[in-house]
Amino acid sequence: MNCKNCNSSLEEGTTFCPNCGQAVNEEIVEEVTNAATTVNNTSFSEKKNNKAPLIIGIIAGCLIILGILILVAIKFVMPIFNNKSSSDNKPETKTEAVKTIELDEYTFTLPEGFSVLEPNGVKVVGNENFYFVLDNARISESTYDDLLGTKYYIALELSKTLKDMNYISADEEIHNGQKYLIFRFSYTQSGETYYYDCTYTELPDGAVLIMCIDYIPNYKSTGYNTLSTFIKSAKSKKSDTKIGNDTVIGSTELGYLKLPGTWYRFYDTTGNKSGLQYTKDSIWIVSIDTIDVSSTSTAELLGKTAIYSMKYGDNPATKAEGAKIKVAGYDGYQAYGYYASENKYLVEWFFEPGDGKVHYISVEGPDASSDNFKIPDTFSLTKIN
Repeated sequence: MNCKNCNSSLEEGTTFCPNCGQAVNEEIVEEVTNAATTVNNTSFSEKKNNKAPLIIGIIAGCLIILGILILVAIKFVMPIFNNKSSSDNKPETKTEAVKTIELDEYTFTLPEGFSVLEPNGVKVVGNENFYFVLDNARISESTYDDLLGTKYYIALELSKTLKDMNYISADEEIHNGQKYLIFRFSYTQSGETYYYDCTYTELPDGAVLIMCIDYIPNYKSTGYNTLSTFIKSAKSKKSDTKIGNDTVIGSTELGYLKLPGTWYRFYDTTGNKSGLQYTKDSIWIVSIDTIDVSSTSTAELLGKTAIYSMKYGDNPATKAEGAKIKVAGYDGYQAYGYYASENKYLVEWFFEPGDGKVHYISVEGPDASSDNFKIPDTFSLTKIN
């Protein structure tokens, strides 16, 4: 028997050709082929089935870890992110400091909607429709009532100064409870009519503020109401303070007095600003001042001069007297006068407390028995606390 593949001689019973290795019987070839396939398939299947639990375990473990991470993120990370996100999205709120401006001896608070502007170098306060000029604002040396009584004279003088504007009126108006003596003018610019008001109004302490206002007609009412808020916010930088229900006035140069109740700074029409004057109701007036000491200016001499003036001055008192007295423990001189035409008592004190100056205090009012005439006894060279 020969091999069908290489024709080599084969012995009986040979299964594979020793020369080429070919299977002698076809059934055996098929069987071997099938067996190999079976072995291969079985082997792959066994490997596959053996690794499946491990792979599934790994996947399950990863899913568990991933789940834990997600829970941690939800519990801890997400709130942080949300807070930051909401914080980032929340509009910022800026708290601005209260805006104030200084004018003469006063500090004013700017009302809402008003700001300090400087068009063409002129310092003004307001908005595009209503503003007042700070550069020409000032404190009057006259009282509001005096200015009101001479409004036609003031109007004449203003008309001479503002000759390029049209004079309209001189009237008293009230806006938001604030009285204004208004001298109104108008002018035309770029075809539009504007008002220019010169105003006189009282500050909280009785001093009169003079300022000029420029505005569009439609904004008169709202503008003046806002201006009144500005006027009422005035805080004096002077040395007067409150102690309980009393008002303490004075300075290191003048000394200090305690006035019973609430008093306001008063400006005499004479324009004398060397000392301080305060009024309670425009009837009672207290003054405090100093006079440099010289060989001729002594407390005694000034006291006697005051008595002489009360008797023989331009407006002599119905009754005038003088005396040596004690003022807050200091030796001094007093001049006393009564003016029947005004129903007013005037008492003046002159004394030397040892600081090289003659100190002067005066009190005037309608009631001779009032405790207001005891005010000089509260005098102190140091601040009263």
